[in-house]
Amino acid sequence: MLGLRQSIPWAEGLETMLFAEAVQFQSAGGVPVEVIDAIPGAPARAIAERRRFTTLAAQTTYGDWRATIAWQQDERKRSGNTLATERFLEVTGGRVLGAGFTLDAGWQFATLARDNGTGTRGQGPIALLRYRAEF
Repeated sequence: MLGLRQSIPWAEGLETMLFAEAVQFQSAGGVPVEVIDAIPGAPARAIAERRRFTTLAAQTTYGDWRATIAWQQDERKRSGNTLATERFLEVTGGRVLGAGFTLDAGWQFATLARDNGTGTRGQGPIALLRYRAEF
């Protein structure tokens, strides 16, 4: 896993945080067993899988308000059947509500993987109400 973060202060109370993260897993969900499409009549066999998550984001805050843009990629490589790479682009705005609550709303563009190895695209609104307590 690798992660980088850099804060850029612009003025009193105005700041931009840049994020970059990458993590890779080898057969993290176990070793899947599948019938390999390219070999007619072949029995199901275990296949190796590597999964890599990548995130690039920037969040600008001003007091209790914030605006965020984030790009994420979920890349899966297998020794057998191929899988489409999933990608997400999110643009959101939000604010701290108080008492540990925050609210963010925005729009997400996504390329999602299908089981047959192809991808499909979609977009739509997103919202997140979050509560955080410190002990």
